[in-house]
Amino acid sequence: MFVLSWAVPLDEMVEWFYKNKTYGGSLRSCALVGGSVVARGSSRGNDIDAHDTVIRVNRMPTSKYAADFGRRTDILFANLETANTARTFEMGGAKTYCKTTKATAVVFKGTCNPKRLWAPVARKWRSCGLPVGHQKDDIARGVCGLTLYKNSGGSRQVTSGFLAFVTFAPVCETLTLYAFGGPPEAADGHKQLHHHDTPAENDLVDAIIETNELRDDDANHDRNFRRLQSYLANLKPKVRVVRD
Repeated sequence: MFVLSWAVPLDEMVEWFYKNKTYGGSLRSCALVGGSVVARGSSRGNDIDAHDTVIRVNRMPTSKYAADFGRRTDILFANLETANTARTFEMGGAKTYCKTTKATAVVFKGTCNPKRLWAPVARKWRSCGLPVGHQKDDIARGVCGLTLYKNSGGSRQVTSGFLAFVTFAPVCETLTLYAFGGPPEAADGHKQLHHHDTPAENDLVDAIIETNELRDDDANHDRNFRRLQSYLANLKPKVRVVRD
């Protein structure tokens, strides 16, 4: 894949809790790994682990899933349940206390709730010894203003996977998505939340890549949306999706 010479600095997308602890790994080639059943039997584990940085959404693989999902986790992009419990989740449902997690760094998805306070989360994770932060909330709010979500009356909520995509597609020089797409079913069998519409989000990811821009005439065209648009422009040369 052609490597672009530009990328948005990671610190522009992520607010780190502890100034002396940030993720310093190479972002030249990144794998963003979801949990879709579409990756079952793919034998893509070695391909995933060959990237400079492996980013996983919500759950880390065990040896049972390594052949298809790989083993490494450089950045865990996690939901608010992980944030509030200081425990990371593995595929299959096991939980690991943050001090013994195999993730190198943890980034929590941002929130559209203006009353969300991150200070308690930062205190909870301080003793874990990891670089920990959260996606900047104005990025998440730009996403929540998209037509797919704002017109749903609260019945449709953005997934961690889509928020991870909009965070790391601008940051990595190349980004390959694995285990995104297919039916709304998790490879490890965990229940998919009814308020997530992963097929619609996968279509949106494909459209952003194919058209080289984020198009949404009915979105909240505020400062957050315009910023999001600028981050998601011209991705086609550096982002691809593997679905096999």
